[in-house]
Amino acid sequence: MKTPLRPKEIQIIKLICRQYSTREIGERMGISHRTVEGCRERILEKTRAKNMVGIALYAIKNGIHKV
Repeated sequence: MKTPLRPKEIQIIKLICRQYSTREIGERMGISHRTVEGCRERILEKTRAKNMVGIALYAIKNGIHKV
């Protein structure tokens, strides 16, 4: 069973797909880069991705990011 993504995680995925760095995501969302890193780790687990490319592919396949 898939664990659903939280709204904050979806927002982070969208910014990853737009090539924002961890620090830029944190600044844009008003959270620390460490918080972004923790969310990114949870996203990797939930999506079963191995890296940021995997997250981007997941986002495209699941309609989170349009190409």
